[in-house]
Amino acid sequence: MLKVLLFISVLMPSFTALTMDKAIEVSFFQLINDPESYSDKRITLIGYLTRLDESCGIVAYDGIAHRVGKNYELVRFCLKEKLRNKYPKLTSDIISVTGFFYNNESECGDLIKYGRGKRYLGCLKNVDYLFDIHPDVDPGPIPAPKKSNGGV
Repeated sequence: MLKVLLFISVLMPSFTALTMDKAIEVSFFQLINDPESYSDKRITLIGYLTRLDESCGIVAYDGIAHRVGKNYELVRFCLKEKLRNKYPKLTSDIISVTGFFYNNESECGDLIKYGRGKRYLGCLKNVDYLFDIHPDVDPGPIPAPKKSNGGV
C-alpha cells in the first residue's frame, strides 16, 4: 500500500504539469464572438503588439485597432517577471502570447479598464509564453467559425 501511495504521489505532479501546459489556440474572431466560453482558460493568441510599458501590452488582430479605439477587439496582458527580463524590447510588432483569459472586472481588475467607462475585450493573466513573430511571417487569416450541428 505504501508503494502505491508513493507511486501516485510521484506521478501526480507530472500529470498536473502535463495538463497545465496545454493551451487552446484561439483566433480573435472566436474570442470576440464568444469571450465567455474562453474565460478562465489558458489560450494562445497571435496578433499585433502595442507596448504600454516595460511589462504590459495590448494584443489586437490588426495593427490599427488600438489607435482607432476599437477597445472591444483588444486584449491586455502583463508579463511575469521572468519574461520581463527575457523580452525587455520585442523586435517585432506581431507576437504569439499565452496566458489565462478573463473578460470580467473581478478577475482582470484595472487590466480591463480602457479610459472612462470603456473596457477591453479581456485580459490575459499569468502569461507564461511569448513568441516574437517576425514581419515576414504571415499569421494567416481569421478562421471561419465552426458550424454547429443543432443550428438552422
